Parts: sequence; structure tokens; C-alpha cells
Amino acid sequence: MIKIIIFCATLLMFIVGCKNSLEHNNGAYVEYKNKDTFKKQSESNSVKLAKINANTKIDIAQIQSANSIKLATLKTKSMQRLANIKANTSIKTATINVMRAKQEMKLKTYLFMGITLIILVVLYIYYLINQRNRELRAKMHEDKLKQEIELKEREYFEQRLHKMIDLAADGKLPADMQQEIIHLLQYKNQKLLD
Repeated sequence: MIKIIIFCATLLMFIVGCKNSLEHNNGAYVEYKNKDTFKKQSESNSVKLAKINANTKIDIAQIQSANSIKLATLKTKSMQRLANIKANTSIKTATINVMRAKQEMKLKTYLFMGITLIILVVLYIYYLINQRNRELRAKMHEDKLKQEIELKEREYFEQRLHKMIDLAADGKLPADMQQEIIHLLQYKNQKLLD
């Protein structure tokens, strides 16, 4: 960019210098009448050249400062965009992590509830089985007690009956008692048959 500006300035000086010489020459070689005019003209050309060089340097400096400002703004914008992207990414990552943690917590809660339910069902079944076993044991014990009572009553009855039979055999019992013993024996036989 600077080279282009310098080239343009040199070309402008050349054109201005040629134009001045063409005006004075009118197509022929003319010597300057006076060295003073030559000096004035060369000084004026050097002043113009200096002004052009100064303006060119000023333009170059302005272009460089504008470019550096644009570059700085672009850098700040890109840094801001990068910061925004990083912030959005970190927010999204945090959101995803929170959602994942919530899902894991739900899963653990459901798993805990399922295990608790299974344990409660197993304990209830165990309780029912244990209660049924207790009822069966109680019924068996009751039946056993009834059988023992019946056995003792039979033994007592048979002992009494044997004593009565012994007494009847010895003739120590009256006739109506002997009839009662016969009825009792018949009753016992019927009970055994049933």
C-alpha cells in the first residue's frame, strides 16, 4: 500500500514537472533566461515534492492507524465471540451435567423403590407363610391334645369298664348294673365301627 502511494506521488511529480517544462518550452529547447527563475522553480518543485511526501506520509499514517483500529476491533469482536461461545458451551455442558445428574437420581430413586417393594413383598410372603405354619402347628397341637384327651378318656372308660366286668364276673354287681355294662360294651363296639 505504501509502495503504491509513493509510486503515485513520484508519477504526479513527474507529470507536474513535465507540464511546467512543456509550458515554457513550447516544443523547443529554451534555456532559462535567468538562473533565479530556475532556482525559484526548482525550489517550488522541491517544496511541492516535500508537501506531496508529507501528505503521503500523513495518508500512510492515517491508513495504518485506521487499519490498526480495524484490526483491534476485529480482534476484540473475535475475542468476545470466542468468550461467548465458551460461555455458551460451559452453560450447555453444565445444563447437560445437571440433567444427567437428575436422570441418575431418578434412576436411583426408582431402583431403590423397586428394591424396597421387592423386599416388602418377600417379607409379606414370609409373614403369610410363617403365620400359616403357626396356625397349622397350633391346629396340630390342638388335635394332638384332643387325641390325648380322647385316649385318656378311653383308658379311663376302659379301666372303669374292666373293673365293672371284673365285679360282674365276681357277682358283686346287681342285675341292672350288669345290663348297663352290656349296653356300654355295645356302644363301644358301635363307636369303634364308626
